Amino acid sequence: MYSVVGHNGQVYGPVDMTVLQQWVIDGRVTTHTILIDAVSGQHAPANTFMLVQPLFQNAPPLPFQTPPIQPARQSGNGNVQVVVNNTMPTGPYGHAYPNKSRMVAGLLALFLGGIGIHQFYLGKNGLGITMLLICLLTCGYGGIITGIWALINAISIFTGSERDADGRPLI
Repeated sequence: MYSVVGHNGQVYGPVDMTVLQQWVIDGRVTTHTILIDAVSGQHAPANTFMLVQPLFQNAPPLPFQTPPIQPARQSGNGNVQVVVNNTMPTGPYGHAYPNKSRMVAGLLALFLGGIGIHQFYLGKNGLGITMLLICLLTCGYGGIITGIWALINAISIFTGSERDADGRPLI
Protein backbone atom coordinates (compact mmCIF):
# COMPACT_ATOMS: atom_id res chain seq x y z
CA MET A 1 0.00 0.00 0.00
CA TYR A 2 1.18 3.50 -0.88
CA SER A 3 0.14 7.05 -0.16
CA VAL A 4 0.33 9.63 -2.95
CA VAL A 5 1.68 13.14 -2.37
CA GLY A 6 -0.31 15.56 -4.53
CA HIS A 7 1.12 18.61 -6.31
CA ASN A 8 -0.05 20.76 -3.41
CA GLY A 9 1.69 18.59 -0.80
CA GLN A 10 -1.53 16.95 0.40
CA VAL A 11 -1.21 13.20 1.07
CA TYR A 12 -3.86 10.85 -0.40
CA GLY A 13 -4.24 7.31 0.83
CA PRO A 14 -2.89 4.85 1.62
CA VAL A 15 -4.36 3.06 -1.38
CA ASP A 16 -3.91 -0.46 -2.70
CA MET A 17 -2.30 -1.38 -6.02
CA THR A 18 -5.66 -1.54 -7.84
CA VAL A 19 -6.50 2.07 -7.01
CA LEU A 20 -2.94 3.14 -7.74
CA GLN A 21 -3.11 1.44 -11.15
CA GLN A 22 -6.34 3.28 -11.96
CA TRP A 23 -4.73 6.59 -10.95
CA VAL A 24 -1.81 5.84 -13.29
CA ILE A 25 -4.24 5.13 -16.14
CA ASP A 26 -6.13 8.37 -15.34
CA GLY A 27 -2.86 10.31 -15.38
CA ARG A 28 -3.23 11.29 -11.73
CA VAL A 29 0.00 9.46 -10.85
CA THR A 30 3.07 9.76 -13.06
CA THR A 31 6.59 8.38 -12.75
CA HIS A 32 7.60 11.62 -11.01
CA THR A 33 4.73 11.61 -8.48
CA ILE A 34 5.99 11.20 -4.92
CA LEU A 35 4.74 8.05 -3.18
CA ILE A 36 5.03 7.06 0.46
CA ASP A 37 5.51 3.36 1.19
CA ALA A 38 3.10 2.46 4.01
CA VAL A 39 5.47 -0.20 5.37
CA SER A 40 8.87 1.52 5.28
CA GLY A 41 7.71 5.16 5.25
CA GLN A 42 10.06 5.85 2.33
CA HIS A 43 9.25 9.00 0.26
CA ALA A 44 10.35 8.71 -3.38
CA PRO A 45 9.19 9.16 -6.99
CA ALA A 46 6.82 6.42 -8.13
CA ASN A 47 9.26 4.97 -10.67
CA THR A 48 11.73 4.06 -7.91
CA PHE A 49 9.43 1.49 -6.26
CA MET A 50 9.88 -1.98 -7.79
CA LEU A 51 6.23 -3.00 -7.25
CA VAL A 52 4.93 0.20 -8.85
CA GLN A 53 7.15 0.24 -11.98
CA PRO A 54 5.04 -2.33 -13.92
CA LEU A 55 1.98 -0.06 -13.59
CA PHE A 56 3.58 2.45 -15.97
CA GLN A 57 4.14 -0.04 -18.81
CA ASN A 58 0.55 0.23 -20.06
CA ALA A 59 -0.01 3.83 -19.00
CA PRO A 60 -1.03 6.28 -21.74
CA PRO A 61 1.65 8.83 -22.67
CA LEU A 62 1.26 12.30 -21.22
CA PRO A 63 0.64 15.16 -23.68
CA PHE A 64 3.87 16.80 -22.52
CA GLN A 65 6.60 15.95 -20.08
CA THR A 66 6.13 16.68 -16.39
CA PRO A 67 8.90 18.51 -14.56
CA PRO A 68 11.32 16.67 -12.33
CA ILE A 69 10.26 16.62 -8.70
CA GLN A 70 12.72 16.67 -5.86
CA PRO A 71 12.21 13.99 -3.20
CA ALA A 72 9.70 14.83 -0.49
CA ARG A 73 11.04 15.64 2.92
CA GLN A 74 9.42 15.84 6.31
CA SER A 75 9.46 19.07 8.23
CA GLY A 76 9.83 19.22 11.99
CA ASN A 77 6.06 19.14 12.55
CA GLY A 78 5.58 15.91 10.55
CA ASN A 79 4.07 17.51 7.43
CA VAL A 80 5.40 16.36 4.07
CA GLN A 81 6.89 19.10 1.90
CA VAL A 82 7.36 18.66 -1.83
CA VAL A 83 9.58 21.04 -3.77
CA VAL A 84 8.78 21.23 -7.49
CA ASN A 85 11.18 22.55 -10.12
CA ASN A 86 9.01 25.32 -11.58
CA THR A 87 10.60 25.47 -15.02
CA MET A 88 7.28 24.11 -16.24
CA PRO A 89 4.37 24.69 -13.87
CA THR A 90 2.23 21.76 -12.85
CA GLY A 91 -1.48 21.50 -12.47
CA PRO A 92 -3.62 18.87 -10.79
CA TYR A 93 -2.08 15.39 -10.67
CA GLY A 94 1.34 16.66 -11.76
CA HIS A 95 0.44 17.51 -15.37
CA ALA A 96 2.45 20.34 -16.81
CA TYR A 97 0.92 23.53 -18.17
CA PRO A 98 2.53 24.97 -21.29
CA ASN A 99 3.92 28.49 -21.22
CA LYS A 100 2.10 31.36 -22.95
CA SER A 101 3.09 32.50 -26.43
CA ARG A 102 4.70 35.92 -26.87
CA MET A 103 3.31 36.19 -30.41
CA VAL A 104 -0.28 35.44 -29.38
CA ALA A 105 -0.12 37.84 -26.44
CA GLY A 106 1.42 40.59 -28.58
CA LEU A 107 -1.13 40.24 -31.36
CA LEU A 108 -4.00 40.22 -28.87
CA ALA A 109 -2.58 43.40 -27.32
CA LEU A 110 -2.33 45.10 -30.73
CA PHE A 111 -5.74 44.15 -32.08
CA LEU A 112 -7.95 43.63 -29.00
CA GLY A 113 -5.83 45.25 -26.30
CA GLY A 114 -8.13 48.21 -25.84
CA ILE A 115 -10.61 45.94 -24.08
CA GLY A 116 -7.89 43.99 -22.22
CA ILE A 117 -8.11 40.62 -23.98
CA HIS A 118 -4.33 40.14 -23.82
CA GLN A 119 -4.44 40.57 -20.04
CA PHE A 120 -6.94 37.72 -19.74
CA TYR A 121 -4.71 35.55 -21.95
CA LEU A 122 -1.74 36.23 -19.67
CA GLY A 123 -3.82 35.33 -16.60
CA LYS A 124 -3.97 38.92 -15.32
CA ASN A 125 -7.72 38.93 -14.93
CA GLY A 126 -7.83 41.97 -12.66
CA LEU A 127 -6.10 44.16 -15.24
CA GLY A 128 -8.27 42.70 -18.00
CA ILE A 129 -11.46 43.52 -16.12
CA THR A 130 -10.14 47.01 -15.37
CA MET A 131 -9.42 47.73 -19.04
CA LEU A 132 -12.78 46.29 -20.10
CA LEU A 133 -14.68 48.35 -17.53
CA ILE A 134 -12.87 51.56 -18.54
CA CYS A 135 -14.08 51.03 -22.08
CA LEU A 136 -17.61 50.02 -21.15
CA LEU A 137 -18.26 52.65 -18.50
CA THR A 138 -17.04 55.50 -20.73
CA CYS A 139 -19.09 54.34 -23.73
CA GLY A 140 -15.90 53.59 -25.63
CA TYR A 141 -14.13 56.91 -25.04
CA GLY A 142 -11.88 55.27 -22.46
CA GLY A 143 -10.62 53.13 -25.32
CA ILE A 144 -8.18 55.93 -26.12
CA ILE A 145 -6.53 55.45 -22.73
CA THR A 146 -6.69 51.66 -22.77
CA GLY A 147 -5.52 51.61 -26.39
CA ILE A 148 -2.36 53.51 -25.45
CA TRP A 149 -1.99 51.22 -22.44
CA ALA A 150 -2.33 48.16 -24.70
CA LEU A 151 0.20 49.54 -27.21
CA ILE A 152 2.72 49.95 -24.39
CA ASN A 153 1.91 46.40 -23.26
CA ALA A 154 2.39 45.10 -26.83
CA ILE A 155 5.81 46.72 -27.03
CA SER A 156 6.84 45.21 -23.69
CA ILE A 157 5.50 41.81 -24.78
CA PHE A 158 7.41 41.84 -28.08
CA THR A 159 10.62 43.01 -26.41
CA GLY A 160 10.42 40.15 -23.92
CA SER A 161 10.04 42.18 -20.75
CA GLU A 162 6.44 41.12 -20.06
CA ARG A 163 5.66 37.97 -18.05
CA ASP A 164 2.46 36.04 -17.41
CA ALA A 165 0.52 36.18 -14.15
CA ASP A 166 2.66 33.43 -12.62
CA GLY A 167 5.90 35.27 -13.42
CA ARG A 168 6.96 32.96 -16.26
CA PRO A 169 8.55 34.49 -19.35
CA LEU A 170 6.59 34.25 -22.58
CA ILE A 171 7.91 31.85 -25.21
